[in-house]
Amino acid sequence: MKKFKHRIKRLKYNIIRGKNHLDLKVRFPLFNWIMFIFRTLGIIFLIIYIGLVLQLTKLINVGVLQEILSYIPITNSETNIRLVIAQISITFLILTLFSLISNIKKEKILGTSIYSIAFSNSVISNILFLTPFIFVLLFINLYLMMTDPDSGSIVFLFLSSMLAITILILRVITYTNFPTLTRNKIIAQYYLENRKIIKKYAKESFDPTYELSNNLFELVNDTVERIWRDDIEYKRNLKVFEKITDLSLRNYGKEIQENHTETLNKPDIISLWSNCISELVKKRKIDEALEQYNQMLRIFIKNEVIISSFQIGNHFEEIMGLIAISKDEITSTQYEEIKRAMKLSMEYCYLLLNNDLSYTRLGKLRNDLLRTWGIYGRFFVDYYKILNKKTDLTSNKHFYSNIILEYFEDIRMMSVDLYHSHHFYIPRKVNPKLNKVEEYIRGQYDGELLLMGIPLSALLIELIKEEKKARLMYFLSDFNSKSIYLACLIVVGKLIDLLKSTNKDELEKVKFYLKLILAKLLEWNYNNLKYNTHIIKETLLRTGVFPYYDVWLSQNQFEDIMRAKSAIEMKRHKVDIPSMQVKDSSIRQLYMLMKNINVSTINKEVREQQLEIAKEKGILHRLR
Repeated sequence: MKKFKHRIKRLKYNIIRGKNHLDLKVRFPLFNWIMFIFRTLGIIFLIIYIGLVLQLTKLINVGVLQEILSYIPITNSETNIRLVIAQISITFLILTLFSLISNIKKEKILGTSIYSIAFSNSVISNILFLTPFIFVLLFINLYLMMTDPDSGSIVFLFLSSMLAITILILRVITYTNFPTLTRNKIIAQYYLENRKIIKKYAKESFDPTYELSNNLFELVNDTVERIWRDDIEYKRNLKVFEKITDLSLRNYGKEIQENHTETLNKPDIISLWSNCISELVKKRKIDEALEQYNQMLRIFIKNEVIISSFQIGNHFEEIMGLIAISKDEITSTQYEEIKRAMKLSMEYCYLLLNNDLSYTRLGKLRNDLLRTWGIYGRFFVDYYKILNKKTDLTSNKHFYSNIILEYFEDIRMMSVDLYHSHHFYIPRKVNPKLNKVEEYIRGQYDGELLLMGIPLSALLIELIKEEKKARLMYFLSDFNSKSIYLACLIVVGKLIDLLKSTNKDELEKVKFYLKLILAKLLEWNYNNLKYNTHIIKETLLRTGVFPYYDVWLSQNQFEDIMRAKSAIEMKRHKVDIPSMQVKDSSIRQLYMLMKNINVSTINKEVREQQLEIAKEKGILHRLR
């Protein structure tokens, strides 16, 4: 029975997923084709009508048109006079529609007025064309009634006037009483204009004729206005950005990627969405900004696309800055969104490291002009600082101390979830055989450790700076993710670099933490150590790709990592320094520093730490 219920739920999930896929893949393109068919029919109808007028005035002579005119009844003068009188009454009734139309002009749906959708973007239903046309028909009929009441053209002109009035009324009724139809037309229009930007203008690095679409500009302008007015309708506008971005990336993601690698790229729907997120940050709508940032990254990850933009990469940092200065408590919902943003940032970093951009215009050049902006990578340490700050501001320090420990545990669980096989993936758009080879290589070397290792290194450095030994020992002893080794490898380079410029009074302090980090690295397999040292060189020192733009290494620090690697290998093989000629004095000093450490050094330090806590707070403090 349970299996049956599970299969039913899975079937429902697949149906919903399929519906969403069809909604994005078929719905709006199909709607565009339907609108195109209606526009084509409108043009054909207009051409036929002009032909009928010319046929009626004897300017042309076409048999088919004459056949159509033969269906119009021939009436006497009395009937014609009545028809003209009726036409006068009906025509002036249009004036009552203008008050409704003026109200429609003020109403906006998804950033566009209903008026522009109903009357401005059509051939035969343009109000600027229909209104004069109706009055011209009236005056012609009045003239014919006074000069030639028996004219057969009066009925034709009367029917033409009624048809024009009917079109006008139907457009008002349709677009004011069927909001779903109106929204679909607006979204389809935005999609077409965004496609035009990418397909037409983005191919040239500089195009002086390019201008941002007026409708897309109005969408952004309306969204920003509603954000600052606290009008909840701005959320509907943001949904439009999500839908068009997802649909666009599905259909021409490569072109969008290429556009954003250009120095002078054209602002498309993604850039405009990013501007709206910036406005949410300025308005201090933290929850909404976080939700939009997460949704944007989800769409990028789902479509396996990277967008090289400093503004997008900087959103999370701006949001964390707002949280830091906010006096409000962090809610559980907000914390969940922050964790989700951390995890999505790391998954997106995988695409930054592995997506192939060699097909782009800059990627084909040999002078290495291709640059991709990374994303904010100090989120672990910045959120830790926020918790520390709130600890200092509150009297309940024990409460926040426990929250910090829970946060560390959440980072550990995040690493487990990140490197789990369900989340570990290689882009589907590359060769499947190459996928298997790359997956095997990554499996041999503990996976893609950079994703969490780089942000984690910044947190470890902060703990060392604050001399929070107990918290540091949590990561060195209890953190069971392989990314801790890569984080320690980065920290080693920075500590050795610091050691060179440290005075004698502070020397022992730096050496103490350096010994702990080196002891942790002794646990790591040498092949993995060597491989990930090379990976660090290719990423943190590479000039073309920045996985995290705010965490980096200098050339000197990387050379110190290489020295540490050599010293670790010498320690592992118990090399006798006097019997070897080591030219690099730094390696010799590091080896001597490691003389009294081994793989059990961290466990000894943990026991000493526990004894200190027991002396200070009592043995019962260790109860869990």
